[in-house]
Formats: sequence, structure tokens, C-alpha cells
Amino acid sequence: MSIQAATASHFPALLLVLHAPNPSSVAALAGLPVRFPGATVVWVSDDRSVSPELLALPNRLDLVLGRVREGLGNRVMLPAELPRPVMAAVQLMVSHCRDPLTLDEIAARVGVSEDHLSRLFRHTFGLAAAPYYTRLRIAVACRLLKDTDTKMDDVAHQVGDSGAANLSRAFKEVMGIRPGEFRRTPR
Repeated sequence: MSIQAATASHFPALLLVLHAPNPSSVAALAGLPVRFPGATVVWVSDDRSVSPELLALPNRLDLVLGRVREGLGNRVMLPAELPRPVMAAVQLMVSHCRDPLTLDEIAARVGVSEDHLSRLFRHTFGLAAAPYYTRLRIAVACRLLKDTDTKMDDVAHQVGDSGAANLSRAFKEVMGIRPGEFRRTPR
């Protein structure tokens, strides 16, 4: 995600992995940790101006992953620890991104009420099921926007929106910028 998109984003973050290949990148990224209070910060950089306890060298994936694991501790559940209805619901959401199911349909398929499903999602992810599903579909739209030249209407249909205007509204709400702006930002 670009610095501009991250600064405007409304995503709650548990983890920020900041890649800073040079000192100017460190300076440009320095304000992001303030934007995401409570998030674990891992700097991937050769720049020695970064605090050593936050630093992981770019050519050492083991150190990067170690810093991530240290920082997150018990705040993230492993898939085996997730409640069965949550795992099943996420699988349904992923497989029905293009033709979204209602939360009532998802809840019925996993054998719980819609309210219970939302409580489980809130407890597990810090978001109710509906905003989680929206963010999942926006994440797919982000990949399509960055990796393809697909027209905006087609991207919208691939993530279950009826058209570019609906996608743009939801995208702006979640990401803080319009899809066209996101597509134009450098990778």
C-alpha cells in the first residue's frame, strides 16, 4: 500500500511492516506508526538510524518474521484456534466474493444465527461480519486494480458490486481514497 493510501486508510492495524530501502524512505514512513496506535511496528531496512529493537534486515526473512511474531504475541489467533463457524464463514466469503451471500445465508450455512456470527467475528477480528466481508472484497478489488488493467465496472462486478459507483463509494469508505487514485499510486 502506498504511504498516501496508508495515511488515509481506515483499516485498524495490528502490524505495520515498513520497508525502507534508503534514508529518504525512513523519513517518508516515519509518521505512519502514529496513524496506527497500538500497532506493532517492524522496520525492514539497512538504515542504522532506525531503532535497533524495531529493525529487521531486508535480506533476513527469518529476522523479519521473528520480529513480527515477537510483536504480535498472543494478539493473533492461528487458524487452528479460530472458532469453526468463523473459519467456515470466511471460506464462504472468499468463495462467494463475486456473487456475495447475505450474512443471513452465511450464518445459516455455518449453523449459527446472524447475530452470533457477528459476535464471533467481533471477538476474533475486532470487526463484525459485515465490515469484514466488505474489507475482504475491497482487498480483492485492490489486487485487481494493481495487477490488471480491468475496467472499473468489471472490477466492481468481480467483487460483487453492481457498478463502478458502488465500488467507488465502498472503496473510499474503507481505503480513504477512490479506486482510480489507488490504481495510479506507485506499488
